[in-house]
Amino acid sequence: MNRPVTSTSSYSVIGSQLTQSARGFTLTELLVTMSIIALLLGLLLPRVGLVRNEADKLKKGRDFQTWYSLLLMYTQDHQGAFPKVTDLAEADQQVRKALEPYLKDRKLISRLSPVGWRYTIEPGSSLNFVKLDQILNPGSVPIAGEPFAGLDATGTVLVLFADGHVGRMTQEELSKALMSPIPVAGRTTGQTRIDVNDVECSQ
Repeated sequence: MNRPVTSTSSYSVIGSQLTQSARGFTLTELLVTMSIIALLLGLLLPRVGLVRNEADKLKKGRDFQTWYSLLLMYTQDHQGAFPKVTDLAEADQQVRKALEPYLKDRKLISRLSPVGWRYTIEPGSSLNFVKLDQILNPGSVPIAGEPFAGLDATGTVLVLFADGHVGRMTQEELSKALMSPIPVAGRTTGQTRIDVNDVECSQ
């Protein structure tokens, strides 16, 4: 009976393969693998940062939309007048307090993005002295916005306009808009003062 002839060389090849597989990765292989992982992380991390920035901008935009909804409900109940502010240093807190009754979840208002409300010393530029339905060209009139510290890489901040849309303005554009009288129906050119008694701003 003939037995199959087995080459000793084939055993040595198999043995060497088993030895190589048993000893694991070489240092060179590990370094190459780590380099590839580091390269991939280097490519991905900036993109993750961009995604986070975009998500943050979207959240702030939604916050401003929530603010506008609350302001709209308030003005509808107060003959078009905005919340009354008596202390400019506490404008944000006073407006939040005035809008609280319009929230089912009272805690939500404390989680909304802080805003630099448009309440200034000059009566013609202050929301204390205008009504929402009297504002001319509301799409170009900012009524609230991020603090200037919120400037992004483009040098702009998020701004809520009187028609409810959210856009971006540079610090210079926003400063100029806040110092300019709010255009309202019935105001003559150059007239900046409105009698506070003409606007009902009860809280």
